Amino acid sequence: MTYTYSVKLLTQLPPISPPIQYTVLDSTGDVAKTQIGTPYYLSPEICEDKPYGKKSDIWSLGCVLYEIAALTLPFQARNLPALAHRIMTKSPEPLPASHRYSLQLQRLVSSLLNKKPENRPSIVNILKVSERAAMI
Repeated sequence: MTYTYSVKLLTQLPPISPPIQYTVLDSTGDVAKTQIGTPYYLSPEICEDKPYGKKSDIWSLGCVLYEIAALTLPFQARNLPALAHRIMTKSPEPLPASHRYSLQLQRLVSSLLNKKPENRPSIVNILKVSERAAMI
């Protein structure tokens, strides 16, 4: 089942054209080949137009967590091609030392933003790490 929507991005980036399509996945093992969402949170595999799965969402979670902690986006550029290039080739700046974030948080953000999806943690592993941290 495929749906098509026109999307106008509320950022400084130009709107995406033609309309974006997305597919409802039938099982947890399915992978998608569509692009949707804010460009600032796109995973490297989406930027490379490769199939993607749940680990792409883990990447986006890393972008959100980085933005919350650093008060800035992990990857920025003036246009979509430049942003995609940065996402695929650059690493974000480390979290600000002035905020004195724990080494555990720094490692978590780094693991979520791993360029290789197979090296990103699963949501189960993220929750286990969070549970252990809460016990300390």
